Amino acid sequence: IKHVCEQYKITEAQIKRRCQDRWIIDPRHTAMYIIKKKHPKISLKRIGLMFGNYDHATVLCAIRSMTNSIEVYDERGKKCLNILHSF
Repeated sequence: IKHVCEQYKITEAQIKRRCQDRWIIDPRHTAMYIIKKKHPKISLKRIGLMFGNYDHATVLCAIRSMTNSIEVYDERGKKCLNILHSF
């Protein structure tokens, strides 16, 4: 989470707060996607808890959304891949 926040220039408190603004949603979705890719055994529920008690369906939606962005290689997808590969 910390690495994603640094890349998007936001705080961990901002990424974890309940907010529907795109400038928060994109980093949150990116972080959820990267956590699941790097640690596939972590449950969706646990990832949701890391971000302020989101349920598993919300996390799944975020991961699917980012997967789609990566597949079509849009700006969100490109940034996510850059962050993922920077580890």
